[in-house]
Amino acid sequence: MKLYVVAHKRARMPKDPLYVPIQVGSGPDLYPVRDNTGDQIAEKNPNFCELTAMYWIWKNVTEDVVGIAHYRRYMTRGPLSRRIIGREDVKDLLQTADLLVPRPLCMRNETVLEQFGQRHDPKDLLACGQVIRELFPEYAPDFDRMLGKHYFYQYNMIVADKRIYDEYMSWLFPILFALEERVSVDRYDAYNRRLFGFLSERLLDVWLSHGGGRTYREMSYINTETADWTYGARNIKNALKEKYVREKYRE
Repeated sequence: MKLYVVAHKRARMPKDPLYVPIQVGSGPDLYPVRDNTGDQIAEKNPNFCELTAMYWIWKNVTEDVVGIAHYRRYMTRGPLSRRIIGREDVKDLLQTADLLVPRPLCMRNETVLEQFGQRHDPKDLLACGQVIRELFPEYAPDFDRMLGKHYFYQYNMIVADKRIYDEYMSWLFPILFALEERVSVDRYDAYNRRLFGFLSERLLDVWLSHGGGRTYREMSYINTETADWTYGARNIKNALKEKYVREKYRE
């Protein structure tokens, strides 16, 4: 069991050996594990973000359970706890769910498509849907429903049995690679060139919603760069907002 902490710079890492830093991006070696060894797509990092680390884990890791965290974001034991999950927590949680995912970002007055369009070119998200219709047509209804929802899962953070993780990667990357051949990010600034990372945040819900018997648990998470005193209040506020949005739109 290993949870990989994606980092592009030096950062304070958990002391728990469950967490293994994995370096992405160019530059000198900062950590023993990098995404540019073995079977890898490290050169795509400016456009794929943490997905280059996720691909590396898919192709090069044989642990029974794997997961993704960020150098500043970790799943925690509860909305009022700043203690990040450990090995025993993961074992217990995966007894009743196939995957752990972060609590979603909920939006009161925007759908996923509208929210994406406020920040990026919505044509890219719709083009992604066309690829899904061609490669995985059985997922097309799930994609269409996702566009109209009022929440999605940020940060590409998941924890799962490696077999289930591999199933998700085997679905996700063919879609992104096919889309890469159809859209150009050359006209975008550095932020919007991270297009495929942004798209995959929306696609996780598509894959989860399709089912296939997969169950998942939504986890609180911490941003270690945020002041301690705001953590509990912010999580309570977000939980109330999530409850309101899901009840209003019956999602």
